[in-house]
Amino acid sequence: MTVQEAIKQVALLDPYQTRDFRHGTHITTPSGQVTIGYEYQRGIIPCPICGKWTGMGMITVRHVDGRSVAFNPALYHYVDAGHVISDSDIDGDLLIAIMGDA
Repeated sequence: MTVQEAIKQVALLDPYQTRDFRHGTHITTPSGQVTIGYEYQRGIIPCPICGKWTGMGMITVRHVDGRSVAFNPALYHYVDAGHVISDSDIDGDLLIAIMGDA
């Protein structure tokens, strides 16, 4: 699994990514081992690469064993647009490991 595939897997579980903004929504994956928390902020920011407007907030992916990783929902756009995702954007190895148990 790549970082982009892991982010896509998170996006599939995110019912609010293209709708209005919600606070504190939490989804547990079918395996019951991973919880994804969505905390969107009302607002938008431009993508630093292409300028397209993206949502603000934080998505936290937590494993029952205590591992967690957080990222900005703008990474959904990065994946869709084919932008490079760097280590400063997300701990990709950790996300891949966690989503492997989703």
